[in-house]
Amino acid sequence: MKPSVGTAKELNLKIWENAYQNLNVAARYSYEPFMEIIAGLIRSRRIASVLDFACGSGNLGFHLVEMQGFKELRIDGVDIATQALPLAAQWYSNVHGTDGTHPPPGKTYDLICLNCVIEHIDKDPLDELLANLYESLNPGGTLFLVVPHAFSPRRIFAGREKEWKREREELGHVSFHTYASLHHLLKRHGFTGLRFSFPTRFRFTRLLTGARSRWLPLGPFWTILHLFPFYFLRDSYCLACVKPLKG
Repeated sequence: MKPSVGTAKELNLKIWENAYQNLNVAARYSYEPFMEIIAGLIRSRRIASVLDFACGSGNLGFHLVEMQGFKELRIDGVDIATQALPLAAQWYSNVHGTDGTHPPPGKTYDLICLNCVIEHIDKDPLDELLANLYESLNPGGTLFLVVPHAFSPRRIFAGREKEWKREREELGHVSFHTYASLHHLLKRHGFTGLRFSFPTRFRFTRLLTGARSRWLPLGPFWTILHLFPFYFLRDSYCLACVKPLKG
């Protein structure tokens, strides 16, 4: 039986107990390619409010405020690891604890970000979380996810089942997602306009593949072929989808 969100919470708190005693600077910069895409979404869609779900020690808030200059942007953060929240608070308008499936009550947002979160949540709690996030988005709002790539070359070469087992034990990953499974899941919860991308770690390759950052409305097979020279550089990919406008 796969762990539930409750079991995952206990596992993750144990794994992250020491990580949250510092500012986790390395993690801030390892996700810079994704942070750049989020900043682009904020500018292009004129986003005024952001929820960082599972904000940790504040990596996203740090990037948006200190590196991208969004000083006036309303950014809220939630996390199950409440010991991380005092570290995150310096970059967020508000920080809250969560049980892992509920955003702050009574608030809505233009953008909700989950940076490597859903792999820590099993199927039923994930359905509950996505339903709650849908309700917390303003009409036309954007849901942005960073997700480990279940079939990345590194995982395949290391032995997929072996690698997944290691990630469960060491990283608290209790579920593994493909583009197709997430497309079906998000569509079932009412989200539309799905776009995905494989941003690389290195700035020069991101410049060389600039077309990719424009959220090409293409299927995964074509996009993987298009990006093949750079595909192996990224173990995770990101997705953006929207809550439709009413009426």
